[in-house]
Amino acid sequence: MEVYRDMDRDGHFGFTLLVWFTVAWTMGIYTLDVYLLGVLSSVLSFIPDIDLKLRIKHRGVTHSLVTSLVTSIGAGVLTMHTGLGFWTGFTVLFAAQSTHILGDIFTYTPLKPFYPLSGWSISLKLFRSDNNVVNKIFLYLGGITSTAYLLKTWGIDIFELLFS
Repeated sequence: MEVYRDMDRDGHFGFTLLVWFTVAWTMGIYTLDVYLLGVLSSVLSFIPDIDLKLRIKHRGVTHSLVTSLVTSIGAGVLTMHTGLGFWTGFTVLFAAQSTHILGDIFTYTPLKPFYPLSGWSISLKLFRSDNNVVNKIFLYLGGITSTAYLLKTWGIDIFELLFS
């Protein structure tokens, strides 16, 4: 049986926090709702690795932006019927899955992000996906970014305090 190495949950969780809150900060959106949705997206960021549990090809269909788009539309339809709105479910799940895929692209094992529409594969080979140091760095950076964001929602700009 082939052994797969993949970013661990800490790495994916932290990477998603880092991306989500960097984007929200850059857009100037500071709300508790966005904070909670970012944390939820990070919790769900392990979803593409369900292929390991299902014993199907790793980094195949579950690591495709096409699959992310389809499942995120489904999530949007579900949240629309619960009163949360389409974009809530869509955005949370798409961010969770697409940041997982983006994180995996930095590693040595290639994946096909547009499968089944394209067989093109990519691997930037920047670090091994099971590198514990890199996974912890993503976790800590995500934690710092999400904490700074949460403080900003309460009117405390940590960067202004630190660098003024």
